Amino acid sequence: MSVQREIVTQVQTPFAPRMRTRLDRAIGQALMSSARSAPTLRRAVTAGAQQLRRSGYSTEAITTLFAALVEDAARARALDARSLVSGQPRWLDVRSRVLTWAADGALAETDD
Repeated sequence: MSVQREIVTQVQTPFAPRMRTRLDRAIGQALMSSARSAPTLRRAVTAGAQQLRRSGYSTEAITTLFAALVEDAARARALDARSLVSGQPRWLDVRSRVLTWAADGALAETDD
């Protein structure tokens, strides 16, 4: 049985505890091994963005919240390792994907 350290972020969110745990785990996995965790992260971010949209959040507010979540999770784990390809911290790539998926999820909710 493996024990995973939970990411304890300081960003206040309107998510229910279950959704918050789902997002924290998905972001944490993506920060540690981004290639394998992309589908899980995408589903969690899309579900979270749709939940925020139903609660009346704007697309800008949703993306701002998700950007803060990823950055805070990376800093909580001291993950400032740089990519060999871009030379930027790896969490910037994760944040970029999360923001795209959050905006897409928020917009999909308005189309329904």
